[in-house]
Amino acid sequence: MIRHFLSRLLMASGVCMAATAAFAFPDAGLRFRDDGAAAQSKALQQSFVRLGADRSADAVTQALGLSDQVNRVIGLLDLTQPAIPKSGAVCSQILGPWYSMGPVLTDTNAASVDKRTRTARGMTLACLDAVDAHLLKNKDVIVTGMLAAIAGWTRVDPIGTPRGWCTGYAAQDHWWPLRSMYPDPLINAVIAGCTARAEAVLAKAAQTRIDAAIAAAERTDRTLEAMVAAKWLPMPDLRIGDPAMARAMKERYEAAVLPIRRQVTDEIVEKLEEAYGNKIVADKLVRTARQACNATWSQTLFSSQDDGMRAIDASCKKMEADFVKRACKAALDKAGIETLGGPKLMTVARANGSLGPVDYNTMVCSAAIDGLR
Repeated sequence: MIRHFLSRLLMASGVCMAATAAFAFPDAGLRFRDDGAAAQSKALQQSFVRLGADRSADAVTQALGLSDQVNRVIGLLDLTQPAIPKSGAVCSQILGPWYSMGPVLTDTNAASVDKRTRTARGMTLACLDAVDAHLLKNKDVIVTGMLAAIAGWTRVDPIGTPRGWCTGYAAQDHWWPLRSMYPDPLINAVIAGCTARAEAVLAKAAQTRIDAAIAAAERTDRTLEAMVAAKWLPMPDLRIGDPAMARAMKERYEAAVLPIRRQVTDEIVEKLEEAYGNKIVADKLVRTARQACNATWSQTLFSSQDDGMRAIDASCKKMEADFVKRACKAALDKAGIETLGGPKLMTVARANGSLGPVDYNTMVCSAAIDGLR
């Protein structure tokens, strides 16, 4: 009578644990590859329920005879979607009333436990081992599912590092909630496989982002105003957390955008060179050239550090310096003044009425540069 009571108690506790596992971790329940596999599982569960209600000795033998079907159903689990099935939750749902977890049956107490309980305990342990072995054997299937999920997440989320994706909260919360309920060899193998293969997934996500950034840059108008408004097309924040990948994407973006910047700066410099390039010293020409450069410089207020503006700025300064030399020489030649031999001093009246020395060459050059003839 006592053994019968204990047997019923253990069976009842097994059913309770099965219901608790299914309720607490619905994502870790039975999820199969297709409807046919789900139908096989349902039929097997119904068989265990029926045998659980049968108190005859033959029911124990029949339940034990379903072990091969248990292994076959375990092999039909869908491992491509989160979360990874927990062996306890899977076995509790498959075995139903024959799921039995409790104190280890040692030689000292095995005699006091009836055959039905020992059979249920043995079937439960065998099921748990079968699930864990199946998961470990099919770790690559799990990893493939994780990588597909990572590819989806990185369409909008920052692109981190492979190990960060494979061990971070996204992986833990979705694929192995409550890690203590999974065997360490399985999780370690999944993390290693995911980390090894995630780099290609993240590189593809980064490729998509850099392609979009370059395409947006290529749509920009090739004018100074458009370039200044776009701040000379700096690389947008692609939210790439891996430093090496971020550098590679930066280099690719700059290589693609540099010709766009050069096209604008080359056209601007060409126009400025036309303005400064005329050998005839004329007031209108000088003022036009300076106005062109000044107009360009005025737009460098927020862009002075950009490559394009630096190129224009350097060109303007060089052309101004060349023009000054050319205009000065032309004025001195016209005045018949030798440019060699050092300063040519002359005395002139100052604004306060006093007299002071002035370099004649400098005075002539300054007048010529200002457009006076």
